[in-house]
Amino acid sequence: MKLLVIQARCGSSRLKEKIFLNLNEKPMLLHIFERCKLSDKIDKIIIATSTNKEDDKINDFCNLHNIDCYRGDERDLINRFYYLSKLVNPKIIIRITADCPFIDTNELNNMIDKFESSDFDYMYNTDENNKNIISPEGSDIEIFNLKTLEQIFNNEKETREHATGIVRIKRDYYKDKLNIHFYDFELGKLNLKNDFNGFHLSIDTKNDYDVAKFIYENFSDKIISYKDILYFIDNNYTSYLEIKNKKYLDRTGQDLYKRAKNIIPGGTQLLSKRPEMFLPDNWPSYYSKVEGIEVTDLDGNKYIDMGINGIGSCILGANDKDVNNAVIECINRGNMSTLNHPNEVYLTDKLIELHPWAGMARYTRSAGEACSVAIRIARAYSNKYKIAFCGYHGWHDWYLATNINSSGLDKHLIGGLSSKGVPPTLEGSIYPFTYNKINELEDILKSQDIGVIIMEIMRSVFPENNFLGEIRKLADKYNCVLVFDEVTSGFRITNGGLHKIFNVEPDIAVLGKAISNGYALGVVLGKKEVMQVAQESFISSTYWTEGIGFTAGLATINKFIKNNVAEHIKEVGNYFQTNLKSIAEKHNMKIVVGGLPCISTFSFNYENPLAIKTLFNQEMLKRGYLATLALYVTYCHTKEHVDKYLEEVEKFIVKYKVDIENNDIEKYLEGPKCHGGFQRVN
Repeated sequence: MKLLVIQARCGSSRLKEKIFLNLNEKPMLLHIFERCKLSDKIDKIIIATSTNKEDDKINDFCNLHNIDCYRGDERDLINRFYYLSKLVNPKIIIRITADCPFIDTNELNNMIDKFESSDFDYMYNTDENNKNIISPEGSDIEIFNLKTLEQIFNNEKETREHATGIVRIKRDYYKDKLNIHFYDFELGKLNLKNDFNGFHLSIDTKNDYDVAKFIYENFSDKIISYKDILYFIDNNYTSYLEIKNKKYLDRTGQDLYKRAKNIIPGGTQLLSKRPEMFLPDNWPSYYSKVEGIEVTDLDGNKYIDMGINGIGSCILGANDKDVNNAVIECINRGNMSTLNHPNEVYLTDKLIELHPWAGMARYTRSAGEACSVAIRIARAYSNKYKIAFCGYHGWHDWYLATNINSSGLDKHLIGGLSSKGVPPTLEGSIYPFTYNKINELEDILKSQDIGVIIMEIMRSVFPENNFLGEIRKLADKYNCVLVFDEVTSGFRITNGGLHKIFNVEPDIAVLGKAISNGYALGVVLGKKEVMQVAQESFISSTYWTEGIGFTAGLATINKFIKNNVAEHIKEVGNYFQTNLKSIAEKHNMKIVVGGLPCISTFSFNYENPLAIKTLFNQEMLKRGYLATLALYVTYCHTKEHVDKYLEEVEKFIVKYKVDIENNDIEKYLEGPKCHGGFQRVN
């Protein structure tokens, strides 16, 4: 039996329910089905969709038109195809997708004949990596046998959303296991007047849909080949370009943010996500879907996140399936009860196993809370309330107190933070010191009765002259509790806190962000004798006990260790830094690259840095990147992502180098300059 499977879903974030958009007063999905049905080489056609509620509409459509429908996991397409094949047991399977309304029936038949007469395991007709071939995207066809399905079902443990297309993506891996063949439509041999490199007819955007309507209006219901379409476009190229490049002025995200500024103080819950920090008036602001490092905004525009990736929280990549599955199981069992969730204990066991110096842990649902809890415990243990700090530690009164009648926080990530609302009686309770300047801290310890030293392990520069070891010595000498704020640095370069790399043990470590891959969790991990004091100070909150955070933390840590995520992101991060430095040297640009490989930062060392940053964000957004002057590397980032991104960065440098050097770039900005610190927005 020869089975043709049409892969369909309603949940396209860029163009909602696109498969039901009309082409000549007929839903696109029906067009595709009818075109495939014209082939006399196919024994059975099944539309495969997901079990999601939104895809009930596809099931209803199939029932209405007497079409077979199979439903499976939305994200695990390999699973869907594998178990469908087990039910039907075909000799060969043909896979097409429901966003390709121009399936070339004649070529489909030719491909089937070629496949059957050969010993191929997998055949495809789209080769996006070969620039010398006009690939018929929009008439994509894959043909494969059960051997291929068995191979990818057994070998693909993580990447399950690409279905059989994973054979193309990982061709070097599968070429020794499968007989793979590219079927060329030979479109490059056509005598065409115009450039069709990158041409596609799959329906992903409003412009794609408009092009499809343009074609169908010309050919009506005639059965046409892909070559017919290319000749038609070639002869009507100007009209085609007008349609293809039509600018839609959808600004749903920006409009919603304007509304937010009137009803939410500051516009957002987090300063670091405020659009004014990136591209005022033009930042997408809100997402409709995120997966890995692909982000889709409310208008269906898709971006690759080469910036802060959930403010550094999505270490595995956003919406990770394994973490989600653990959380879903937790939700199904119930995330809150009169009793406690057992994962609270299992997570603590795991953290202590990874940090043998520690003996106890307490949990919150945000890292800012966790820092405050750590400070409370440290003060209680030392019986001294004054604090010395180095780094960024949150929004609470104890921290902002350093800005009472001062600006002590301006060198600690975010400038301009106001102490308004902080009791003035806290003045003189917290003292900043500069990273790598041990003398500053020692002077503070000599002159003040400091009970707590809290600091980030590192942010953009590495410790010098055994700086962290000297901090530990001073903490012991002056009887201070040493707190390492590892909210940003933890679980990135090693399995646990970064302090393990430098072989310096704190009394308390605060972990957050990456530890739970986007789910809410903050950790206060400490030595047993220090943590025990928490029982003598009232520290409590109902939602610190719900089960999702513990469950997500366990699942994230286990996958982080199992897949050696730390090594991957270190390798990709080093690759990014090395190649960015190389580009800067090549073009003689003063770009300063620093930070840990997993949290790379860079800056343009010229006048008007905020204008440069704004222009950079603006131009990268046009090229399909959410970018700023930092890159939080995730497990989903690859060297290929870095190469493509840096290709655009280099184009930016070439285009604007002279204007940057002459401080003449504000003329290119399409809105105000971004903010460099805390500013009111409403």
